[in-house]
Amino acid sequence: MTVDDIAQVNWPESRLQAKYIQAYIGETPHLYFGNESDEHRKVLQRFLEEAELDFEYISQGGKSLPSPNGSNYRVAGMGFGIVNPDGQYALLGSSSYDYSMKTDAEHIRKIKAVYPDWDFRIDNEPI
Repeated sequence: MTVDDIAQVNWPESRLQAKYIQAYIGETPHLYFGNESDEHRKVLQRFLEEAELDFEYISQGGKSLPSPNGSNYRVAGMGFGIVNPDGQYALLGSSSYDYSMKTDAEHIRKIKAVYPDWDFRIDNEPI
């Protein structure tokens, strides 16, 4: 998969509780959910690898983490959410301890513009 092939949101096939990252590739917003047990660094790494984007690692808190900023991408936020494709809703919130980032509401508004039938909430507040 390349940057041209990657969906703006990697919707799960069924209800999922997982960490997510919010990123921009160029000016295009992306919302990428991990698996239920993934940490944010794994979610970010998988996203960057699937998009075939070059990235470096940074050291933070004694951990080696994929950098949240690269030459053609930047991370806008991170959090934990419940997403249900059958009900078309995403309940988002929380934050990333490793990256000291929380959910970015403006980014979610841009995603909502692409998926207007979905109900997005941050900390239970509608977007």
